[in-house]
Amino acid sequence: GHVPIEVSLEHAVASRMQTMEHLYGFIRALQKPELNADMEWRFADAEAAELVSRLGSGELQLDDLFDESGRKVLIERVAADDVWIVPTFSVLRTHEFTRLAEPAHYLHPSVRRFWEMLIPMVSGRSPESLSGERKLFDYQLSLVGDLYRAGGRLLVGTDAPNPGVMTGFAVAEEIALMERAGLSKLDALRAATLWPAQYMNEADVRGHVSVGAVADLILLDADPLQDLSAVKAPDTVFRSYPDASEPYTRVYSNDDLTALLDKVDAEWVALEAELAEEPELGDESLPRYSFAGTEGARLAFAVQSGDDALTTLAALKPSDSSDWQRFELGYSEQGGTLTVDGREYSVAPETGALQLNGAVLAQAEDAKDSALILTRTVADLPVLWSAMEGMEQGDQRSIGAWLCPQLLDCSDARYTLLNVRRLEDSVTDGAFYYTGVQQFAVSADDQPLGTVLIGGGPFYGGQPVAIDVTGWPLANMERLR
Repeated sequence: GHVPIEVSLEHAVASRMQTMEHLYGFIRALQKPELNADMEWRFADAEAAELVSRLGSGELQLDDLFDESGRKVLIERVAADDVWIVPTFSVLRTHEFTRLAEPAHYLHPSVRRFWEMLIPMVSGRSPESLSGERKLFDYQLSLVGDLYRAGGRLLVGTDAPNPGVMTGFAVAEEIALMERAGLSKLDALRAATLWPAQYMNEADVRGHVSVGAVADLILLDADPLQDLSAVKAPDTVFRSYPDASEPYTRVYSNDDLTALLDKVDAEWVALEAELAEEPELGDESLPRYSFAGTEGARLAFAVQSGDDALTTLAALKPSDSSDWQRFELGYSEQGGTLTVDGREYSVAPETGALQLNGAVLAQAEDAKDSALILTRTVADLPVLWSAMEGMEQGDQRSIGAWLCPQLLDCSDARYTLLNVRRLEDSVTDGAFYYTGVQQFAVSADDQPLGTVLIGGGPFYGGQPVAIDVTGWPLANMERLR
């Protein structure tokens, strides 16, 4: 995993981490203690970003930033341990991501759009900043070279689909970067074959060519020990399925491989056409979600917040029609609202009654004022969040909610008093860059219903992450943007 921000590299090694990705911990361990900046997380540290620019301009040198006297000790400490280092150079060199490379048309459209959104952020940086990043990247290459020469354990990994990191294609790039770091050509290949098998305790049957081994093979037209770029153009791929009821190996010719890529291209062209039908909803920078529900094939939503209210603007594509149905789901101190196809559902602030176009539609004896109206879709997440905001860990809160039996129809809505308890934050499910996910347990009538997860990382733009509550007919939810 990642060496956590609040844990030193030495502590992580001593704690018996099995693999360490992205060289996290190394920069922090080696930067000079007098620096009032976090060079490792420089993208979120203005002072560190300034130091990178000064490094790029030549005003500062690497010796001004890093303690070279402790480098040898650190490298030997890591190399002596059983930990495997996965540098993911492909991710570390995102400063070079200033355009979409040729294979990018094989990307899922949502990933390609995400990349396109980030290109201006990278290409818009100053020449000094980009030059400084290149110097830091070379410094990280040299660290891996030192690890290699000290006997450290290394694995090829790419962390696709980070910006500029193409699934599959990036493996060949990573192997080449391992050589650039100082590995021999043979060991750069081993880092992608034999050594991963050793790490997974499968070296008896994987990672090498011998009688009885699993037949996952690539046949090349040229010798990679002369030029590692040979692995970019396989002539034939042998893919083994040893765990099938009757084990077999499938052979893919060069024409077969080309046909597979062409098939991917055609699928994404068709998906682009489908996505083009989606209505534009508010701020385009907000994420969109797709889900296969019991009555809807796709749901797109954006979130708007005002001085005293939060609104989810959403559009649903029913499974039996190509038409989009728009609706607005809101919540404020005055109560919940739902507007769809000219029907305006609202909660009476005095009685908690559910109203349709101002007339009472349903009343419950225990209804609370300012109750939510919920459609039982992912669009409920920001509305729920607005009602749960401010809760500390361990806090409990009761939230009145009118649950619509159909996604866009509250005619037979049922009132429920949801009991919500704030759980300990999660740093592993849905969050990026360790910003944490706020978790809430939801119950009604003393019966647990499930969990609501709200994300707050830059990867998700602070948007909702997931919902797993009984009665919400969501399945296969996918982040589109």
